[in-house]
Amino acid sequence: MNPRAQTVGGQSFPRDTLVRYRGSASGSPQFNVTSVVQAFLGDPQSQLGSLAHFRITQRLTGADSNNGKIEGRVLSMIAPQLSALLACNGGEPYTLREARRYADDLLEKYFNQLRSENKVISTYVDQGSPGRIDWPAELVFSSVYPYASGIYGGKSAIIKEQKTRSIELDFWNFAQGRIWSPGADKGEFVSPGYIPASDIIGIITKTTDSYLWQGGLESNTEMKDAIVRFDWKGKSYGLVLDVEGQNCISPDPQAAPVFCQDRFNITPTVLSPLPLPLNELVPVMGVILPCSDGSECHTPTELRALFTAISAKSPRGELLSEIKAAKFGPLSAVFEKWTPKPPKTITIIEATFGGNITGVKPGNVTKAASDFCNGKTECRYKVSPDFIGDPAPGQDKDFRISWKCSDEIPRTKQAVANAVGAVLALDCK
Repeated sequence: MNPRAQTVGGQSFPRDTLVRYRGSASGSPQFNVTSVVQAFLGDPQSQLGSLAHFRITQRLTGADSNNGKIEGRVLSMIAPQLSALLACNGGEPYTLREARRYADDLLEKYFNQLRSENKVISTYVDQGSPGRIDWPAELVFSSVYPYASGIYGGKSAIIKEQKTRSIELDFWNFAQGRIWSPGADKGEFVSPGYIPASDIIGIITKTTDSYLWQGGLESNTEMKDAIVRFDWKGKSYGLVLDVEGQNCISPDPQAAPVFCQDRFNITPTVLSPLPLPLNELVPVMGVILPCSDGSECHTPTELRALFTAISAKSPRGELLSEIKAAKFGPLSAVFEKWTPKPPKTITIIEATFGGNITGVKPGNVTKAASDFCNGKTECRYKVSPDFIGDPAPGQDKDFRISWKCSDEIPRTKQAVANAVGAVLALDCK
């Protein structure tokens, strides 16, 4: 469905492979921390639905508080199927999982008919279409710009399509020669019916959790929590990140600096999968593990070894409760706190001043060097006879020092010729 790739205004299109964001306010039925973590567990019914998807689900579960009304053009096409589904179940409500599955199917059929009639573009993109309805309820809007998702509320789902289902509005409008220019709708995508659970790769929550359209983007609101999926050896894990004091997790490099004043070194094109090793990119507080009910579950040693930037902080209690509530089949979500490894410190093995002189005893200044350097992560040791004595006055003396960091292989440095006044830098990097 995409036109050929091209560059418009310096931006390469289409951008289907980029990570995108969908915001939502507190209490929204679209997604929450629990549903996102359930998506990590493989639950296909933890999809991110459109308003129409939600209304269909309500109708089938008997929880409809909207008097049977499903907003948007989709109503006329699915109303008969809805009635038939309810009749097939003897008028009894469906379970939530069944209702969501049927909502997927009904909306897929609706969009398949639009595709068969070549009406997708004229319906949802062409601004010249007289039948266009703004903000149709059967679509899910998202953006490649993290700050833009904030206008919908204080939490944002992070998504990445596994297969092309969405349309980028500014690309299609410009590519077809319509009235908009490059950058209109600012990287906004529309997706048909719902975002599949397999496309959900994380969630961000901010300290302000409300619909922000009237108040502007408020892009500098700090984050409270951030969880991103990490796929490793056929399983999906959730990394709980330490984002305190930061206002974005993945700024687009073309966004104005005002939208992300504290930039992390992660760009949308590499957020999934996360780069390895993470090193100092974003500190990790711990990992969400997919665990079989009743079994003991721990981080595989090889997985834990991939991460070096570990935060000593723990997630909020409320966040841990939402994670714990995630279940799918025999799997439950278990959070395991990671403890930062203690820093490697210096232990002096031997230090010799004047080893080039016959009769000078090896290790003659080991104690002095140990007293000065042991236990430090780095040490600048100055060779000074005033402090360590002079084993051979009047002669040029070298200096040799060996140390190790924790249980690592010993390291050695040497100052040759006249070492008096030399400074040797030891470290455990």
